[in-house]
Amino acid sequence: MGATPSSRLLIIDRDADYARRLGEALALAGHDIALGGSLDESLAAARRSRVDLAIIDPAACGGLGLVLARQLRESLGIPFLCLASSCDGEEVARAATLGTLAFLARPQAPAECLPAIIVALAVAHTRAAERLAAHESIAGLERALGESRAIGFAVGLLMERLKVDRTQAFTALREEARTRRQRIAVLAESLLAAAELINGLNGDEPTAAQLLAS
Repeated sequence: MGATPSSRLLIIDRDADYARRLGEALALAGHDIALGGSLDESLAAARRSRVDLAIIDPAACGGLGLVLARQLRESLGIPFLCLASSCDGEEVARAATLGTLAFLARPQAPAECLPAIIVALAVAHTRAAERLAAHESIAGLERALGESRAIGFAVGLLMERLKVDRTQAFTALREEARTRRQRIAVLAESLLAAAELINGLNGDEPTAAQLLAS
């Protein structure tokens, strides 16, 4: 069950005994557990070390559980799920607006929560990896554009042809270069030459070579 044994979870629940028992069940599944208390205490616990997922009772922190959830997500980028004693429709809607990964009715036995928590944790890890990949892609694009004007023109060409944004076009170019085991700049030059040949650019329009030389 512990698919992500290095994960750290923060539990904030108005019932301290329930939070403790849930923490014990998650610890047995291989997870590192921290318990929150008041709003300030929970924020401090989240800041002390990395937290992969917060499990929050909306009624915790004197009824400010969702306020805490928003602060954790917006200030620290920590995803959360809600574990409530009841599923009030208005409360569920508020939690959904804040981006909860799940809204669970608290079972009597804390261990019954584990499957849903582990699924939410997997989603949180996937989203974090996607954000990191997107950041790295943007950073790579900026470096590449600074190194080669051909890459910039090739990215623009792919944006037009594929109807995608700049990052998506660069990602497509980079992945194709990896498949061909070529440098991105070399593939970009080839792409521009092929586009020039296919389009049959006439003398009134600047060729790729002329654009790159300008």
